[in-house]
Amino acid sequence: MAKVGSDVNHIFFEIMPRIHKGVLIHFHDIFIPDEYPKDWVFKENRGWNEMYLLRAFLMYNQIFKIVFSSYYVSTRFPNKVLEKCKKMIGGGSCWLRKVKEL
Repeated sequence: MAKVGSDVNHIFFEIMPRIHKGVLIHFHDIFIPDEYPKDWVFKENRGWNEMYLLRAFLMYNQIFKIVFSSYYVSTRFPNKVLEKCKKMIGGGSCWLRKVKEL
């Protein structure tokens, strides 16, 4: 969760700027462009916000590109996934690559 002293803040403000071009980065529990699952929010009281920070980070970013988002592909192209995987299990992995140096 993005808050004072959190690992999320450390990742975005300390680690991400230092990553070298070509490096792959993985984030989990990413449901962009949708919201967190309703059960997570209302039944389990998960107040996570990392996905919103990642989305804002990527919106006008020419330095990092999305390589693959399992949630996006499984929800926007379910038939294509089923052709290859035979079983749909969802997912929330989001893979980025740094494509340029500052």
